[in-house]
Amino acid sequence: MKHLVASLEKTCTSTPLLFDLYVRLYRTVVRREIALGEIDATDRVLNVGCGAMPFTAALIARETGAYVYALDRDESVQPRTQRNLDRAGVANSVEVVFGDGTSVDTDTTVPLEEIDVAVVAVQAEPKDEIVRHLRALENGPERIVVRQPRPPFAGEYGALSESFDPDDATSHRMLTFGRSVLFET
Repeated sequence: MKHLVASLEKTCTSTPLLFDLYVRLYRTVVRREIALGEIDATDRVLNVGCGAMPFTAALIARETGAYVYALDRDESVQPRTQRNLDRAGVANSVEVVFGDGTSVDTDTTVPLEEIDVAVVAVQAEPKDEIVRHLRALENGPERIVVRQPRPPFAGEYGALSESFDPDDATSHRMLTFGRSVLFET
């Protein structure tokens, strides 16, 4: 399923109408995550696992006015990611960055001392390592929002282990993921 969704997203990137439709599907999810993470225009946001369709990064920038770093470890998606941000009209508010959520302090150009909130995509893995890494950073984000896959998709997307105790959560009506959790550092 994960590969099917990734393939669908890559296909949709070439069609503005499909990108816009995809963004509409996620608008409620991202609005709930914005409220959960208390994201506003003063925040700098790190979106871990933005992919070729950076709808989360685009919607956060558009809905809040926050500056967003859209991070993905698949360098091949960057041209499509940038093109979609241009189409969404948020290219000046979102910077595409190549890197991995487990080593964002050593292998990216993200100024971590400026990051207030991290939003981790459902397809970003390994979630346990990403969250541990972000929480351990000396100048890391104050808030971390993580999409959690539904149980049938946990093996496919990798869920946070139960050893993590979130500070808050919000639920979603999506096929592959049912909630987002918040950690305050």
